Amino acid sequence: MTDTLETINCPACRQIMQKYFIKCGCAIDICVDGCGGIFFNNQEIQELNNSQSDVEEVKKLLQGRTFVTVDENQTRICPACGTKMAKTRALG
Repeated sequence: MTDTLETINCPACRQIMQKYFIKCGCAIDICVDGCGGIFFNNQEIQELNNSQSDVEEVKKLLQGRTFVTVDENQTRICPACGTKMAKTRALG
């Protein structure tokens, strides 16, 4: 899926996710008003992991926020294609 400017609902808590444009050229979707989850399209997670400055930028966006708790065992469905999503904790 190619990223668009359309908003999506968080697959975990259903809140509207916000688009954030970061230096690597990615437009990632972050659930800032819900669970704090991040949705990556295509190869965005690899692009982000290749740029430490962008990882720090995303961490700053989430720093100091309080997020709702979600069921970690819940199956999440991709809002883009309707298939089961893979979970990762790649930002560190």
